[in-house]
Amino acid sequence: MGLCTHIGFYKRIKAAERNLIKQTLETVGMERYAERSLHTLSGGEFQRVLFARMSMQNSPIVLLDEPFAAIDTPTMEILANVLCRWQQQGRTIISVMHDLDIVREFFPSTLILARSSVAWGKTADILTLENLLQAKKQLRDYSSNTGTYGNV
Repeated sequence: MGLCTHIGFYKRIKAAERNLIKQTLETVGMERYAERSLHTLSGGEFQRVLFARMSMQNSPIVLLDEPFAAIDTPTMEILANVLCRWQQQGRTIISVMHDLDIVREFFPSTLILARSSVAWGKTADILTLENLLQAKKQLRDYSSNTGTYGNV
């Protein structure tokens, strides 16, 4: 699926493209699962395949929603290495994250949203107790005014 934007859905995959697929699966530790159906994969294995697919799309902007949720530590390390590689390639990675330790370790810039922007900039400067409390306050104020609840 990662090559569909380049070759279409119905064209035959050539040898060079098969090699690229193999190399990409190797980068996420999934080369031995190349012939398995997606529905037979565990959650972490499926997440690795999704990262491989995104790699093949070679998009300059990558959008992720909790990419490290419900996966084991070895899988997280593999996927974090992929993220670092993407950053080195100059890709922009936008990710929804709730684990602030992961944000501190892998994301150089941070935007805190709580119904509106609370703070944006260098992660070390933005992930402060003051900003996190401000986000929590904005969500609390919003929920008391609307009767709904949001997360920080």
